[in-house]
Amino acid sequence: AGNVTLFKDYLTGDDMFDDTYKYEDIDDAIYMVYATKDSVGVDVVVQYGLEEIQFEGEFAMYDYVSSYTDYMQALEEKLLSDGKYDEYNKLGLVSGPWFEILLNFENLQFFKGHSMNDVGMTILSEHKVINGRKRPVLYYIKYGLVEVKAITL
Repeated sequence: AGNVTLFKDYLTGDDMFDDTYKYEDIDDAIYMVYATKDSVGVDVVVQYGLEEIQFEGEFAMYDYVSSYTDYMQALEEKLLSDGKYDEYNKLGLVSGPWFEILLNFENLQFFKGHSMNDVGMTILSEHKVINGRKRPVLYYIKYGLVEVKAITL
């Protein structure tokens, strides 16, 4: 048995990933999780039952940005009402690196937690070349996650 840190969607409670996956903190704003893909699919997506969603058509980017704005507003309200002022004050760090990832909009995939709750975080995913190999990475808004210690068997 060991200890694992589980990262859950702060607004929906959906399990999103855990620290057995290698991840890095980008600009104290975003977690980039390194995943692997096999015949079944992307490991993090499969393990946590993440559901792919689509933003398509000529207004795809507009639709995404609109949902992102709604999400950030809901997150701000929840952080404030829960008295999480440090996290609330750091939300401004997210937009720069997040919109940098969105420059690759055409090649991104979008996922929600398994509940498919509209208020939940939309995870961004792309394939990046890392050490000469293309592999999937997933991006999560750091302050939209809550860490929970869990015991594995």
